[in-house]
Amino acid sequence: MPISSAGTAALLGGQQYSHRAICLRSACSYVRHEAESHGAVAFDFVLADVLPPTSAEILHAFGFRVGDLRRHGLGWDSVGWTDGVWFVKVWRYRPPANLPLLEQLELGFSVPVAQQTVDGESFAVTAGGNCFGVFRFLGGRHAVDDDWHETARVLRLVHNHPAPGLPTVALVMDKWDIISDLRERLDHPWIRDRSLEVEHYLNRLEAVTDEALRHRSEPVLLHNDFGGSNLLLDDAGVVSAILDWDHACVGPREHDVRVAFLHSDPPAFLRAYGAKNLDRVHLEHALLRRATEDLTARVVEETDREGVVPCFDRWHRLDADLESALPFVAR
Repeated sequence: MPISSAGTAALLGGQQYSHRAICLRSACSYVRHEAESHGAVAFDFVLADVLPPTSAEILHAFGFRVGDLRRHGLGWDSVGWTDGVWFVKVWRYRPPANLPLLEQLELGFSVPVAQQTVDGESFAVTAGGNCFGVFRFLGGRHAVDDDWHETARVLRLVHNHPAPGLPTVALVMDKWDIISDLRERLDHPWIRDRSLEVEHYLNRLEAVTDEALRHRSEPVLLHNDFGGSNLLLDDAGVVSAILDWDHACVGPREHDVRVAFLHSDPPAFLRAYGAKNLDRVHLEHALLRRATEDLTARVVEETDREGVVPCFDRWHRLDADLESALPFVAR
């Protein structure tokens, strides 16, 4: 079975969450006021040395053949190839522990389920030591900002679905994960001239993390990287599949709902989602932490320098975003 990430435990709203380091993961596919045409180049650089498994390796591990593979899909921690029938995913690190559980999801649209190896496992390992999985290839167009209403509708369906044995993971992560990593790099040339600003938001993240630990929250099924290239729509504009459940877990809904603020009209998104009684502390924590994660990933990896400025922009609009959410926040 896949090896789960180990770590410490944290208490969040009366629920126990085991630690899982996920700060160096794929950046959200949506943008608001920013262009991401440079993203593929950046991800290509991160995974430039990763090769797909050979046809012989796939046949040996899974017992069937695939056609000629072409690159299809890039992220911070995985890269994919497809022959139009199968999708082969290679993880940069370990595969997620939740792979065997995804077949239990019944959402009314497709969820990519890992094929089992001839030994009954959910992934195999190449001769070079890279973990890989094989999934049915799912076609369709990726969601864009104009699909916000459908995105919100489907997000609500995800949150209403029972979480079948998924791990409860540390949404309040150990502070060394991103805060210490970035503090140790305040003199990095990409952020050196804004080090005081970085320190300010790191202090704010520490404070809201401590506050979130004291806030009870109803746990829901979280996708944890929802929207954009992880949503496939059919010709009628209806979601047909949700991709990339690598970070799926159980926790406060605000960590998915934060995607509303990556759209052009967050209040409209929240209304379409049916948001009410959101927890302001968890929402602030989700927005602040994800922007900090994305900045830390770029600085630590020294990848995608153009993506640094949008992270600062998300920090700068944090208070405005929280104010726009007030009608949907519990009093």
